[in-house]
Amino acid sequence: MSSSENLLKAAFNRISVRLGKGLFDTATNLSKKVQETPDQIKAEWELLKEEIINEADQLDNNFQEDSDQKSNSQISQRKIDSIRAKISMLIDKVEDRN
Repeated sequence: MSSSENLLKAAFNRISVRLGKGLFDTATNLSKKVQETPDQIKAEWELLKEEIINEADQLDNNFQEDSDQKSNSQISQRKIDSIRAKISMLIDKVEDRN
């Protein structure tokens, strides 16, 4: 073989090796990603479920706090109304005595 044929053959061999190595590396990386993906999806799903549960708990707590505040304000208003009624009765008694 002439040196130009050997040069072409060597170039072809090196390109084939590099392409093969590149394809092998790409296939290896892809294989790793495929193996990691279900675990990543599962982890993200678990995190999402936890966030949803925490959000729901927070909304429940806020609703309960609002309900408690409304209940407390209603109780306070009833006490105020009762005190006003007693004051009104006392005023009427004082006025009747005069």
